Order: sequence, then C-alpha cells, then structure tokens
Amino acid sequence: MYSASIFEFLGILSTEFIIHGQKRRKGSFIIMMIISALCFSFLFINVPIHCNKCIQSHIQTALIGFTKFFTCVAEVVLLIYYTEQYPSQIRSIGNIFILSMGMIGTIMIPRLIELSKEFGFHPMVYFGICATITAILCLGLNETHGKPI
Repeated sequence: MYSASIFEFLGILSTEFIIHGQKRRKGSFIIMMIISALCFSFLFINVPIHCNKCIQSHIQTALIGFTKFFTCVAEVVLLIYYTEQYPSQIRSIGNIFILSMGMIGTIMIPRLIELSKEFGFHPMVYFGICATITAILCLGLNETHGKPI
C-alpha cells in the first residue's frame, strides 16, 4: 500500500520537471506508450495459483508501481495538455467533459474486471488498450508548448 503511494508521489513530483521543458504532444504519446507496454506486460507474467511470495508476484508489484508512476505523470501532463486545446472562453466546460469521461470509465471498470476473469487475462490489459488508443489520439492534437493561451 505504501509503495503505491510512493510511486504516485514521485510521479506527481516529477511532472514539475517534465512539464515545462517537453513538447506536449510528443511527451503525451511517449508516456502513454510506456503505460501501454507496462500494462500489456501483464499478459506475459502470470502469478501461479499457489504462489506464496514467488518472483512473479514481486515482478507484478513492481510493474504496478511503475505503471502508477507513469499514470500520475500522464494524468498531470494530459490534464494540462487537453485543457490547453480548448479556447479560454469554454475551458471550464472542457474540464467538466474530461472529468465526466473519467467517471464513465470508473463505472465500467467492475464489468471489465469480470470480463477479464471470464477470458482469463489480467485486467491491466484493458488499461493498456486505453493507453494505446489515447497515445494514438494524442498525435492528432495541436502542439501547445510555448504558445500563448
């Protein structure tokens, strides 16, 4: 539990150094592809049923920590990047739209977890699919780094 909080803290803290010097579109694409790779790696690392602190369990824990780190970085970077896409007159409406999409995802997660159990793969694969789609969609957005708001 504490390790997850440490990864989240470090992820949010590191955005202070990342956000000012990087291009938004390129950085968003790279971060989302890293998250995709981390999530898809759960397809290849299976924890045995009778695992009592086996190596696969430790590897999955580390992967979840790194995924949390990059997800926190992505959350901050993308929130800034996406809101910069909206004209300043309707930016608050754009933020509400972004937050409502997150709520829809939260409602869908329990069903996706059930589906992953039915089909026999780790639920993190769904996050990998979402991250890949997000990475591809980022490429179609305008670059906002260094441009007036």
